[in-house]
Amino acid sequence: MIELPGLSTRTERLRFDFFFDRLDMCLRKGRGFSLFHADAACVTDFSQGCQRRGLAPVTIQLSAIRDGSADPAAGMASSAAPPFVILIQDLPYADFLEMAALIADRLVFPLWFRRIPICFFSRLGREAYASPAMQGEDLHRDFSGVIRRLLAEQALTLLERSNYQLASPDLLLPGEPLPEMLFTPIEEKMRIALEAHKLSYQPQVRLGRQIVDFLVEVGVQNSKVVVECESRAYHEPLKDAEKARSLAGYPVCRFSGSEIEADVEKCIRTLQGAVQYRSLPAYGLDNDLDHDQQAAVASVSGPIRVLAPAGSGKTKTLVNRILHLLNQGIAAERILALAFNKKARDEMQDRLERRGVRDAEVRTFHSFGYEIVREGLGWTFGGATQKRAARALMKAAILEHTQLPALRNQDPLDAFLGGLRRAKMELPELSTLTVEYGDQVYPLEPIFHSYVK
Repeated sequence: MIELPGLSTRTERLRFDFFFDRLDMCLRKGRGFSLFHADAACVTDFSQGCQRRGLAPVTIQLSAIRDGSADPAAGMASSAAPPFVILIQDLPYADFLEMAALIADRLVFPLWFRRIPICFFSRLGREAYASPAMQGEDLHRDFSGVIRRLLAEQALTLLERSNYQLASPDLLLPGEPLPEMLFTPIEEKMRIALEAHKLSYQPQVRLGRQIVDFLVEVGVQNSKVVVECESRAYHEPLKDAEKARSLAGYPVCRFSGSEIEADVEKCIRTLQGAVQYRSLPAYGLDNDLDHDQQAAVASVSGPIRVLAPAGSGKTKTLVNRILHLLNQGIAAERILALAFNKKARDEMQDRLERRGVRDAEVRTFHSFGYEIVREGLGWTFGGATQKRAARALMKAAILEHTQLPALRNQDPLDAFLGGLRRAKMELPELSTLTVEYGDQVYPLEPIFHSYVK
């Protein structure tokens, strides 16, 4: 028996039929549940239910990992992946935050990516995971704290989009009626939108060997469209092909959690127009691609990595891959291309526009990451505030090592911040970098390390 603090005095056994009765669908979709305010008895009830059904999930307890008595990867080797995982969060929030990197990178994201359901038992309530807002200046002073918060939010967001959410064990007591249908948060948002638009639908419908999220009637002839609220950015080609064969005759609209969260009305418009499509766009591909470029261009599902030197045609390959995705019926607004700098971004955007593609998003990593942090988490970054903070940090770093003379019409901070930019942009050996101020030459390396620290 797993020992959790705060053991309740209830004697009734909780009902987890909502999960066991839908087990085939949950295993296929990677769908588990998140139960908050859970104690040891909750885990025991669920584990006994698994034993009665001959199921052997892997159980991971965060406090045991923190104390070093358990390996987070134990029992999850790819050669013998478990049907699902019981993840017990029995830590105070501060300790959970300290372990955010391990939880997100070694537990939640790998399981989510492999579609292995996570049954998440949290001693804390959902509200306990709401981090207080951080000020923009903290980004310069508490980088590790920012990363921990982002990783914790990522882990919880993945669990929220994939899992049924249960705020309390009281919802599973024998005397409490379970709803006939349970929906994940993104499915619930889609369901509300369907009803708001007065679209007739059937939830969790079995079509052949597959269970789909919604079967929706659209158009004047009430044509049926399959709607899948996918919690995955990647799909398994063989399974998707099998599913497509079993759904033959039905148009399929797949919407990610991000799409539904960002603009569910746009998803509804796409759904309503699904039965009107008669042909896919036809973008011509370049006919001088070599074998490796063609293989990269033809890939649609799942991650790939292409390594190639400068001038070998990487941008050309990316542009042709985007055209191929469009030819496969993937909407341009669902495609994101990222470049390392603005010049590369502008070049890719220009090539796409010359081929008639205007709605695919082409961004730099910096601008895209900036938008995620700014809009997704509600943090603000004032340019003037950043500049003041950078100058204050540089002044403090300089004073740790030397005193600079005051010179007319010269600001030593400008000279040293210029050296900092060279160090970051050109990546030279720090020992070779110097800064000229007045008639003196100062080594930048010790000041650089103080600034970074």
